[in-house]
Amino acid sequence: MTRLDWILKVGDKKYWMDSPVENFMLLLNAAMATYPNNYVAVKDTSNTARTVGAHWTAVNTNWVPAQPAAANDNYGILCGSGDTAVDILNYAMETKIANGSGAGQLSYSIQTTAYGGATPNKYAKIMRTFTNNTANPVTVKEVGLVVNPATSAGVRYYVLITRDVLPAPVAVAAGDTMPVEIYIQTTC
Repeated sequence: MTRLDWILKVGDKKYWMDSPVENFMLLLNAAMATYPNNYVAVKDTSNTARTVGAHWTAVNTNWVPAQPAAANDNYGILCGSGDTAVDILNYAMETKIANGSGAGQLSYSIQTTAYGGATPNKYAKIMRTFTNNTANPVTVKEVGLVVNPATSAGVRYYVLITRDVLPAPVAVAAGDTMPVEIYIQTTC
């Protein structure tokens, strides 16, 4: 039996993900369509409808990047302090924890990706580390993944595709780091 699993690893704990949300399915559908039908209306993180593409051609790259630089808290894996249950229509984190070293903030590292596994299990993995450079603990209750697709004119927007509320909040102590990984794993 073939299976596709979404796994979230926060620190040393693994969880089955409750996501993806509707935006993921819309972008996946667009990625499988042929031009010009590969544009789709999604809600960006400001709750505004945007028509974006999910494709790549030699002329126009509109795929959905999810590999931001360090300190970028607009997209990629994001942490938050909200704990309202996940809804298929979520378009943003409930309460995003901002990048920084001020009270209640975390420093966002560069995000990386990997592919691997041994037969019959293969995975794609997205990884980002968060550092608490403040004097007090910062509590993480939600984790999401935001991508950055573009319109036909090349304007990019931030689109939430996964959001998970952790079963138990994770306190990141002052001076500590918290690695977060999202695995998409297939088993044949």
